[in-house]
Amino acid sequence: MGTRIIFTILTAILLQAPAIFAEDAGAEAKPPPELERFASMIGVWDTVTSYRFSPDAAIYEERSVETIQWSVNRQFMISDQLAERAEQPNNKLVITSWDSTNKEYKMVDLSPTGEVVNLSITFDGDIRRILYYPRVAGRLVRAELTIETTSPAESRFRCDFMDQGETWRFAEGISKKRRAE
Repeated sequence: MGTRIIFTILTAILLQAPAIFAEDAGAEAKPPPELERFASMIGVWDTVTSYRFSPDAAIYEERSVETIQWSVNRQFMISDQLAERAEQPNNKLVITSWDSTNKEYKMVDLSPTGEVVNLSITFDGDIRRILYYPRVAGRLVRAELTIETTSPAESRFRCDFMDQGETWRFAEGISKKRRAE
């Protein structure tokens, strides 16, 4: 009977070992220096955005919550965004990594519908510019999102859409950090 108990305890410890080692690896892992510049973004953010879905459309306001965290090995920054829409909440993930071969950031926007949008990002001091091409009304449009960090706990942003020679302010808003993770 004593051997069974010891065997059961050892089995339980061994089954937990991968999780224990994964947690330890995440705690010790360091992100690439290029991703370290995002460290201040880690945490939970509340955002208020005003949208204009077409140049002549009325403004639509939306609140959302964004949780930003490192992957276990700290090689990816993961942004889990949930828009609080009355008709149906809208969720998406944005994953950011550093491509050391091409010396550039890689960002991927994933929606629950399976849509994948690739984004590129550049920095100019406290200003980030993200360029992407979302599908709007069946067409790809050029989108340029400009984010300015105004304090460690606040960012302001605007997003301009360009479609068929016309440019309009698609969205603008403010994000405030609720707490660090």
